[in-house]
Amino acid sequence: TDALTLANQILDNWDADGKMALAAASTTFATVANTGSYTIGPAMTINVARPMRINGATAELDAGSHWPMKVVQGVAEWNSVPFRNDITFTPRILFYSRGNPTGVIYVAPIPRGCCSISLWYWAAFTKFVDVTTSITLLPAYEKALRLQLAHDLAPEYDVAFSKEAGEALAMALAILQELNSELLTPSPGMIRAMADAPPVGVPAP
Repeated sequence: TDALTLANQILDNWDADGKMALAAASTTFATVANTGSYTIGPAMTINVARPMRINGATAELDAGSHWPMKVVQGVAEWNSVPFRNDITFTPRILFYSRGNPTGVIYVAPIPRGCCSISLWYWAAFTKFVDVTTSITLLPAYEKALRLQLAHDLAPEYDVAFSKEAGEALAMALAILQELNSELLTPSPGMIRAMADAPPVGVPAP
């Protein structure tokens, strides 16, 4: 029981750490006319597991073109957007409020119902439901989880975690962190230059 609880706690921590991210996941949702916020989570408007972080977003226009969106990660930056309540054709800014158990996606300017938005985020780990049901992990994750679990359980049983085991754990984590380094790159905070794109900070027509 201790191992089950602790294993899921380790996976929870890995969910929040891009260096340990399982994969990059994406989903697409349709905007609604004159609507600037959308719930995200199981059975919500955007029906996916609640993401820990939104790393990138693209507005997919009806004409088939794609408009990169700036993803802001802080409330202060979102509040500083001067056109949050404007209603225009193309949303250009996205902010994710990580509520629990439901998150909320905010977009600005508020779309007229023009498009869909694709989101990129870190995929969540499947958790253990009991001590007998297996879960599937990608290569290299099982060793890291076993060693991390042994490290975290050792003090509860007054068992020393050897230097060799510590070195093996550090190596296992380093391999995964190097593998996942590309997943750490967030939305660049810039709008790709387009022939008809207004300057950053000015709402699109």
